[in-house]
Amino acid sequence: MTTDSGGFRSSRHTVRCPICLDEFVWEDERQLYERIDTPVAAERYRLLEIPATTSAIKRRDRELDAWKRCPDSDGELTAPDGSRIDHYLPEAYAKYGRPLVIGFVGFAESGKSHLLASMVGEIEYGRLETLGLDADPVDAGVHQNYLSEFVDPLFNDGEAIQRDGIGTSESGAEFKDAFLLSNPDLGVTRAVTFFDISGEILAERSPYTQFILAMDALIFVVDPDVAIKDQAGGSSGWNRPLRRDNAFATVLHRFRDQEAAREKPVAIAITKCDRWRFEQPVSSWLRRDGLSPYRLARQPDLAAIWAESADAFAFLHQNHAQAWLRPYSLFSKATLHFVSATGSEAVELISPRKGDPNAPAVGVRKFARGVRPKRVLDPLAAILAMSGMLGDEARTVGGDSGRPEEGGDR
Repeated sequence: MTTDSGGFRSSRHTVRCPICLDEFVWEDERQLYERIDTPVAAERYRLLEIPATTSAIKRRDRELDAWKRCPDSDGELTAPDGSRIDHYLPEAYAKYGRPLVIGFVGFAESGKSHLLASMVGEIEYGRLETLGLDADPVDAGVHQNYLSEFVDPLFNDGEAIQRDGIGTSESGAEFKDAFLLSNPDLGVTRAVTFFDISGEILAERSPYTQFILAMDALIFVVDPDVAIKDQAGGSSGWNRPLRRDNAFATVLHRFRDQEAAREKPVAIAITKCDRWRFEQPVSSWLRRDGLSPYRLARQPDLAAIWAESADAFAFLHQNHAQAWLRPYSLFSKATLHFVSATGSEAVELISPRKGDPNAPAVGVRKFARGVRPKRVLDPLAAILAMSGMLGDEARTVGGDSGRPEEGGDR
């Protein structure tokens, strides 16, 4: 088995906890825990006890979905009463070398949660096979919970996710789902984890939000309803209201003096593009098949990727949404994408509460025509390419050669 860089996996390696930023030797933490389905965070993990007489086959099966507790040597994450907040990572998280941790950045209601749910749904359908990748959940229980709570209601019942961010743990961050992605042609296996954190939490500066510095890659989610607004709304030129995304601003500020961080792969996803589907250049890109530039995954169509980035850059720039282009200027490898997580806009419906038809009716947002994601995996494909999961040649995706011009030197 090889690591993400293609070399043979060392028996000991150091990993950085994506929650507290501590570094520790993964193999030194030998105690395993099992995760329990309970709303009480403090009772969610308990020691995994396996009798010494258990056969090797049974032992490996019990350890398959086990967790490790981060040693958190600094003890910086504490509850209001001063007690230490323990946090845990799946045993498979760093089993195959350094994992790829992807953070979704954007304010609440920007569409991050719908984008992530649609990505996971498309992965569940096997769409990553186009890239030559096999996908397997890092933790079957966490993955099944995420499917049951968010993906299945969205895809099967057309129910909109009721709130962006999907909550957090006591520590301020908790990954929502994770996959072991394998590229058999390259002999590479790597854990890929997703963080979807609410804009309000990202906009705070505290030890509970420093996890953003541990992200290996970032997907910035742009809501055109906020970034562009209605061009016919009467605001133009110098009289336009000041608009910004505080989550974008805070994250970029945290990276300002982190020179090494500027090499992180970045994708800027303009979401909810179905609302602009009759306008160019959005229309032409939404009509194209998702992942079309990656039909030869190890030799992606750089011209097509750069063309979409150029059109998306121009779309935001010409509509006075330059604030949402700042990640493109800060990071050295970045792509821009037109996506639609659902294919249409949710409408408000009145229905009885689930499981109790006699209870007062409540408003439910649903997608009346069902959910039809458009190009939602393209930002992820770009991140995977820039991270080396698709081979050395694909690493050039998002680089300086052929990038859209910004009107000056970078």
